[in-house]
Amino acid sequence: MLRQIPLTAKAPQVRQNFLHTLARLFARHANFWRDDELKELWLDADTRAKLKKFSLHDPTVAHLTSAAGKAGDHLLNLMVEHMNKGKKKNKLRPIHGAILAAAEEEDIDNDGED
Repeated sequence: MLRQIPLTAKAPQVRQNFLHTLARLFARHANFWRDDELKELWLDADTRAKLKKFSLHDPTVAHLTSAAGKAGDHLLNLMVEHMNKGKKKNKLRPIHGAILAAAEEEDIDNDGED
């Protein structure tokens, strides 16, 4: 996939702000995790299809991927709205703060252990 992106292209999907925001989307919602311990990231076919439909070439999204500051928060909100659009059931479920903090702390503790 990355090989198909010309070096001269302004590809928002490989910009740091987009990738960081996508990671935040996954980390903050239980729908993307196979178990309660947040150990295995998992995307079903419907979720992958919905993510593919996120408009990377929309001028607002393109601007937010290259901006700093609160742009990442706004981009995250756009992603959440996109993922929830048209759904009455199975909307994104936020991970409880204590569980998320514990998972992040465990990840930090394990960084030095390989």
